[in-house]
Amino acid sequence: MTRLMEQVAAASADPDERNVPDFVAAMLNEAVTRDATDAYLEPAPQGYRIRFRVDGVFEDVEGVSLTLAERAISRLKVLSKLVVYRREVPQEGHLRHTLDGVEHDVRASFFPTVRGERAVCRLFRRSLSELELGGLGLPEAIVSGIEQSLSRPQGLLLVAGPAGSGKTTTLYACLAYLLKQRGQFANLVSVEDPVERELPGVHQTAVNTAQDLTYARALRSLLRQDPEVLLLGEIRDSETAGISVEAGLTGHLVLTSVHAADGPDAFLRLVSLGVEPFMAASAVAAVLVLRLVRRLCPSCRRQVSDREWEPAGCDACRQTGFDGRLPLAELLPVDADTSQALRQGLSSRELARQLGDRRTATLKDCAEQRIGAGETSRGEACRVLGNSGP
Repeated sequence: MTRLMEQVAAASADPDERNVPDFVAAMLNEAVTRDATDAYLEPAPQGYRIRFRVDGVFEDVEGVSLTLAERAISRLKVLSKLVVYRREVPQEGHLRHTLDGVEHDVRASFFPTVRGERAVCRLFRRSLSELELGGLGLPEAIVSGIEQSLSRPQGLLLVAGPAGSGKTTTLYACLAYLLKQRGQFANLVSVEDPVERELPGVHQTAVNTAQDLTYARALRSLLRQDPEVLLLGEIRDSETAGISVEAGLTGHLVLTSVHAADGPDAFLRLVSLGVEPFMAASAVAAVLVLRLVRRLCPSCRRQVSDREWEPAGCDACRQTGFDGRLPLAELLPVDADTSQALRQGLSSRELARQLGDRRTATLKDCAEQRIGAGETSRGEACRVLGNSGP
């Protein structure tokens, strides 16, 4: 029986509020121990249930009573400095959790449902040791290309991909790289929604729409302070896109993300937001496209052919067959020929065809390399890449 199960049993047997802090601590400890990125406390058909997201996949953990869950949610709100009695509106806050001397930032969000509040805790280690470009698992050619883009005095580095593909972690690693390269005198600022982890040496600001602090308003104000490097959490609207492109053309290095399927699609996303093709071609330095696939457990992976392995399951990976995640990536640097192609206003398919040989290995190529090396399975790659899988 795990410590979490013990706390659930103890708190259920004696629902005194004195047991609630130990239960909340045990839930977060278990999430950290399992390397979960998210811990969920959510309504179920009977009571509540705890689920963790591990390597991008949900795992059911434990069921808890309604009384214990409601008190645990109240405890999380107190730790996050939120209003405990407001259960009918969404709320977001931050707290810190320490386990074995390692401090973790936790982003807590609460959302009302017809069966009760749903609480989600996203965990981030405060250590910056993993925020290194060379430690993200990216191919060396792509790391080299990113470093070349970051050495430029101005322009946009776009990181594209769906939610949960590693965009924010990669952007933070870029900032950490720039801090090392430029030293303590660098002027680095960020506008995020929300700030997912604190970076010493970076002036970070969180978007607050309730106070009319939007991405666009924050950008306009920050640019008057002439930052050397600006991290923008995401380009979401036409105003933000226009200001970001202008910043990249006027002496600022802008690091940002966009929801797009690939490099050509990222450019077309800017165009769809009102950016002229020639402006996008001039401002963007490179587009990095990311996905994350689960890594086969090295203790139990099973070889099924000369170049393919499949998951098996053992105690080390909790019978899942996977342990950790790996990035699939492709990089589209913008050179003179690429810029010329972008200015023609082509469709996504035509643009992809023209830029095919400009990119590093595609996501599909990267997946094939991972499969051949026994790092992931073909089924996992197809799950992540869908129709474009290997």
